[in-house]
Amino acid sequence: MSTGDSFSVLGLPRRYDLDRTQIERAYLARAALVHPDHADGDDADPDAFLAAANLNRAREALLNPETRAEELLALLGGPAKNQDRSLPDGFLMDLMQVREEIDAGVAAGDRASVEAHLRAAAARRDRHIAEVARLFAASAGDQAALTLIRRQLNAWRYIERLIEQVREAFDARIAVQKNAPP
Repeated sequence: MSTGDSFSVLGLPRRYDLDRTQIERAYLARAALVHPDHADGDDADPDAFLAAANLNRAREALLNPETRAEELLALLGGPAKNQDRSLPDGFLMDLMQVREEIDAGVAAGDRASVEAHLRAAAARRDRHIAEVARLFAASAGDQAALTLIRRQLNAWRYIERLIEQVREAFDARIAVQKNAPP
């Protein structure tokens, strides 16, 4: 069994548009081959635990769309996140304004406003995910397309961090309010 990239480990084509069912089927088929119950006595693979761990790692990597995109981009020779931190034009200014609005909602304890902004951020993240999928489908390994994919991935991750930070900040704000003396 291959110990290389997640696609090879699971015997799947190097494509972004893999669905959960494809990944799970490939995982189960490969996992059955290394399972201890499959081996006969002395024929047990001494590396079965390592093979199973490698399968689990590959499955988790491909089930996560962001990790799958990052791995595929690297395999296709695209820029790594530490090599290219660029974002789509106007993205940062736009998101800074959204962040100010969210922070105002958090400071005011306005759950409805914060949740509305989080839904909007999630929708925006979904548009970046869709653009990553479209670009992978159309790229054919073209370096310019791979650079565009990197920008979309950077924006996607930026929005993910924003959502995580806002949820943490709002939860902390609510906890402080609950514990405040009357």
